[in-house]
Formats: sequence, C-alpha cells, structure tokens
Amino acid sequence: ALRKNQKMMWLLTSLMTHLALARVAIVGGKAQTTRRGDVLSIEARGATSYAWELFRVSNHASLLEKTALASVSRNPRFFVLPPFSLEASKTYVLQVKEAHDDDDDEQDESNSSSTHVVLSVERGSVVATIDGGQERTVDGWPVTLSAAKSFDEDALNLEEKRSPLTLFWHCRDCVSEGETAVVKSPGVVDVTAVAPDGRSSTASVALVDGAVGVDVSTPRRTIGNAEKLVVSGTVHAAAAAEGNVSSRWRTSEVLADGEPLGWWSSSPVAVDGVVATTRCQPLVLPAGSLVGGRDYTFRLDATTTTTGEGYAQVTVSVAAPPVGGEVGVSPVEGGVALETDFTLRTSQWQSDSLPLRYAFFLEDFGTTLRAFSKATDHFPAVLPFPDDDKDDGDDGGSRRRRLTIRA
Repeated sequence: ALRKNQKMMWLLTSLMTHLALARVAIVGGKAQTTRRGDVLSIEARGATSYAWELFRVSNHASLLEKTALASVSRNPRFFVLPPFSLEASKTYVLQVKEAHDDDDDEQDESNSSSTHVVLSVERGSVVATIDGGQERTVDGWPVTLSAAKSFDEDALNLEEKRSPLTLFWHCRDCVSEGETAVVKSPGVVDVTAVAPDGRSSTASVALVDGAVGVDVSTPRRTIGNAEKLVVSGTVHAAAAAEGNVSSRWRTSEVLADGEPLGWWSSSPVAVDGVVATTRCQPLVLPAGSLVGGRDYTFRLDATTTTTGEGYAQVTVSVAAPPVGGEVGVSPVEGGVALETDFTLRTSQWQSDSLPLRYAFFLEDFGTTLRAFSKATDHFPAVLPFPDDDKDDGDDGGSRRRRLTIRA
C-alpha cells in the first residue's frame, strides 16, 4: 500500500512539475473526500477564468485516465458534479488552471497557473430497515414484516438500491422469504442486508403481545438538524375493542427551545375516536424543532376503553450542526447599494451529515437573500441601503451590512 501511494504521489508530482507558481488555489485543501451519492462541489480562487480537467487514477496507480465528466456549475470557479457521477472506492485527480482565450496567440502557456486536488470517493452505507418501528405491540398473530425499504446509498436509483441486497432474517418462530417474514409469536426479529461487496447492516424489531396493534415508520438512521421529520403512525382496531381508542405521541427528550412535543408538531399529537379498522396518525415536526447531535425516541401509545393498550416506538438520530465555515464577499472593497452585483460564498464547513445546504441572510433586516440550497455561492446579490445609524465613520459616511450564512 505504501509503495502504491508513493507511486501515485510521484505521478501527481510529475504531472505538475511544469507549473512554476500556483496562483490558483483550491478551497479545502489538496486532499478531499466525497461519497458517490453526494453532490461534488470544488471551489477554486485566484484567477479570472478557469479550466477544469478530471482524471481517474487507475487501479495500479500507474497512470491517470482523463474522464469525459464536465462541471454542471454556471459559475466557472466551481467544479460541480451531480450525485452518482463518480465511482465508489476510486481516487480522482481534479486539475484547474487559468483559462486563456484560444485566439490570444501571444499568451505564454508557461506562465499559466494551475493546481489540483486528490479526491477519494468513499463507500456509502447499506441501510437495513424493518417497517413498523423498533418495538411494537401486535394484537393478532401471525404478523408479516417487510424489509423492502432497506437500501444501498451507493446505488443510483430505487430499483438499483434494493435489487443487489441479500436479506437474512433471524427469528425464533417465523417463515421468511426474500423481503418479508411471517412471524407467529412474540420475540425479537433481526434482518441483515448484505451488498455484493460485503457491506452490511442489521435492523431489529421487538414484537410484544398487546390489546391494540400499533406500528410506526422508521426514518433513515440520521436526519439533518435542519430537516423536517415525518413519522407515520397507524393504530389497528382490536378484535374485541368497543368504544373509543385514545392515541398519543410522546417523547421524553427535550425539543428545541425547551418546548413540548405538542407545541412543535404540525399534526395532532393526541386523537380520540372509534377505530373501525385502522387510523393513521402521523407525527410531523418542522425543520428546526429537533436539537442537533441528539437521539429522539418517539412512541405512539394507544388505549381502548375496554380491552387495554398498545404502542410502537422508533429512535431517530439527529446530525450535529455543521461547524467551522468561512464566508466571503466580492468585490471585497465594497460597492454601491442597489447597483453593485456582489458574489457571496461560503466554504470549509464540516459535518457528519452530508451533503449540506446553505442559506444567506442579511442580519440587519432579517432578510433572506437566498433560501437553503446545495450551492455554496450566491450571485448576483444586490444589497439595500444600510441603516443611517450604521455609519462606520470611514470614507465620508460609507455603510456596512452584516451577512449571515446558515448551514
């Protein structure tokens, strides 16, 4: 492995030896990682125009193969590729240099500035999941479980995500076939999803006898701290139940701003009424209601007036907020209110939940310049007149604006 890495670095060094001084710079450093299912966005600075080329490192690290992949960004400073453009577990070299007019015969190529970044494409995860929650009551046996929503993050589409996975069920009293298992008695049921390359994950559900059958959906393991959360819930009528069924969502964890679940939820937390067959009761929490970096266990309880109760619960992990981050504005010397087209940009954010989305705000006005999107820059941005009381005392009464980036 050491010899292979040395050979690759020698190759990269040889490729760049004709460059005297790298005025062009890559934001984020010369070694970066990405995943196949993420948007690739690489930013360069230091030139007035840019030309990009992407090379794939061969399996033996003995040569670079030029690819036909081209950036989809309208801003030439950025090299952007949509998800699934790159191969997983491969290494790429992205080169950027100053672009020159082809008609300029007097341009000296030896004075061009260039640099590169080595991109490592990491493997995504295999995610195993069982519909119904991680613990739930069942009011009648047998019950059919499904793992059809298990998927591979490296797969391109829904059919590809599921088709290569092999599912192995583990249960005491069940009959399994492919994506489903028919369980005949209470107990813990596991399913392991295995990709062709050996990557795997396991999901479990504990099935309990109950007077009311309840099930909930299982969101993907980690959600972004700025995402809306929707957990579907279903209450099944007990065979001997008569009268009302009361059902309520609960959690013991603290939500944002210390507010209770009912304050944040966009859907009814508690419902009373007769359940003829089934009753759907989703839990909808808007973006910003969950605290980043925490795990939340949500439980849907159901109680009848005659036969007893049931429940289902699921645990959701919330990604920690992004850290680091830089913001830049050009032209840096400022401009004229309502006239100058500013370019706003941000970079260097770090997070355990990718890809990130970014929004640009004017703090003084509480104005959103651009809503959340994956783009790291915003152009053109025409800024309003600052407040009269914001005079900074320089340049005969020039004013400043405070820009906020939220990731």
